[in-house]
Amino acid sequence: MAIVDDDVWVRAGRAAALRASDATQVVFEGDHDLALQRPSWDDVDLLLVDAHDPDADFDHYAGVRVVDRVRRDHDPEQLRIVVLTGHSGNDLLRIRMAEAGADELYAHRQVRTVDELLAVVSGVVTTGPTMDAEARERAGLPRSARVNEAVAWAGEHLDAETVDPTTPQKNLKVSRRRLITARRRIAGTVGLAKPPAASHDRPLPTWHEIASLIDRARGADRD
Repeated sequence: MAIVDDDVWVRAGRAAALRASDATQVVFEGDHDLALQRPSWDDVDLLLVDAHDPDADFDHYAGVRVVDRVRRDHDPEQLRIVVLTGHSGNDLLRIRMAEAGADELYAHRQVRTVDELLAVVSGVVTTGPTMDAEARERAGLPRSARVNEAVAWAGEHLDAETVDPTTPQKNLKVSRRRLITARRRIAGTVGLAKPPAASHDRPLPTWHEIASLIDRARGADRD
């Protein structure tokens, strides 16, 4: 199995506990960047990955990229991917992890003891799918929403200040045309474009609504 976490003490502690229990063999422990550089995961049957890295440039949910990269080459029958996070209350994270291919998601508070960690590793307990209709409903997103694609696009074309909903729109250092383009692109990707009105115009969410969604989906921690 492998452990991915930006906190060296957390991953080292979990690895030590698992090695001491003889429950499994830990073949890799490292942060998200190191995991993304690993050329193959053929020797891993279980991946424990932390979702959030506060030092990541734009998308603080660095674990999503790790899950997406690993899942491209391994289906659920070959490799079980379990997310451990302090952000379990963020439905957008749950949706993103499910889109990336994670199998299960647990809050850190659910794995505070060695016994709880061993229960997760052994599959004795399970929270079920990381994404369900309730998560999308709570987030106000349809099944067709592609949240990871929206975050990736925002990270490539915008910056953290632009998608910060606390920044007054008059202070944004982007043109009105770019904001309109971003509203259309992101709203369409996550399914927030509203049905056409009687006119030929298609009403869009406000920029504040779009920025709030992206800011939360990238784990900016503004709550």
